[in-house]
Amino acid sequence: MIFQDPMTSLNPVIPVGEQVAEMLELHNEEKLDRSSINQKVDELFEMVGIPRARKHEYPHQFSGGMKQRAVIAIALACRPELLVADEPTTALDVTIQAQVLAMMDDLKKKFGTSMIMITHDLGIVAETCDIVAVMYAGEIVEQALCLISLRGKSTIPIRKDYSDPSLGWTVRKNVSGPLTA
Repeated sequence: MIFQDPMTSLNPVIPVGEQVAEMLELHNEEKLDRSSINQKVDELFEMVGIPRARKHEYPHQFSGGMKQRAVIAIALACRPELLVADEPTTALDVTIQAQVLAMMDDLKKKFGTSMIMITHDLGIVAETCDIVAVMYAGEIVEQALCLISLRGKSTIPIRKDYSDPSLGWTVRKNVSGPLTA
């Protein structure tokens, strides 16, 4: 699970590397010793773009993007088949948001992991999702496949008819987002 706010996910009094190691120790199906766990922490840090030398630092010493990368390292430590990302880029500026989303996409492919992206940002949906489900009052009210353009990264949800959605909500959201048909 990748949470919306990494500061509420990270313990402020434990170095970030120890928090990643704790996940590996708690779910140590490979029966790794401490040295191997430390090596895995280094590998995870490198994968998410955190220099391994920073694993002894505390969360308050990391930027927002680095904290989110640390949370992603924790989430990937056990090589999950399904990764749930709850608004993972909400608190990040646009540049860091793009970097984190690209990294998540690369890691998803590298680990062979599926991902459920929970977001209100249709721009993120357009860049990262293969299938879109729109929820309203706890129910899925619309669902669509996305088509990735061969000329770039723009993604267009495929729907039968945008001019007549079952709820006016989707059209209002689409007007404000990058989605065009």
